[in-house]
Amino acid sequence: LSDLEAERTRSFVCKPHLRDVFHRAVSEAKAVLKSSSTATTDQNNIEDDSVEAAITDVEAEKSAQLLDVRRSMDEDLQRWNLPSDTLLEVALEVYQSHLEFLIGRAPTEAETEELAAIRLVLHLSEADVRTLHLEAFGHLYEQHLREVILSKGKGKGGEVGESSKNAGNSKSNSSESEQDEITALSTEGSSTETIVLDA
Repeated sequence: LSDLEAERTRSFVCKPHLRDVFHRAVSEAKAVLKSSSTATTDQNNIEDDSVEAAITDVEAEKSAQLLDVRRSMDEDLQRWNLPSDTLLEVALEVYQSHLEFLIGRAPTEAETEELAAIRLVLHLSEADVRTLHLEAFGHLYEQHLREVILSKGKGKGGEVGESSKNAGNSKSNSSESEQDEITALSTEGSSTETIVLDA
């Protein structure tokens, strides 16, 4: 076998095991989040002036534990010496399997944090998962844009009508107004766009 064929064969054989390694790392990451969530709840009994410092300590400990999970996973992967495109392909498959439970609704704050932890452990950037997020949540962003357009259109309907009546060119004014509304959405839809693209 040539080097390329040998690499392809190794990737094919290792993919099932790679999925297992990634799923195990994700499970460990979720356990870290769950334990830190319990610790945060326990802070209700801490004096008010020390709560902020305690939360910071929990966040730092959580990040350190997630990085430990990733380092442990990387040690397993080094033995196989798999190409980066194979690692990315399987990591995206595993990530998508967790997105499937969220399709049709916006993720909660806890679920958004969980997705971020999974990306961290699996070496996935926001750019890597952008297409998956659009497929899962894109309709929410589209719905939000439509609602903003309709609500702003109703709010300015009287002004547009009066301007059209005075100028005698209703079609032109209406077209310009719609274009202005669409342009203005870039800032007003930012919160929903964050959910869709950076969840």
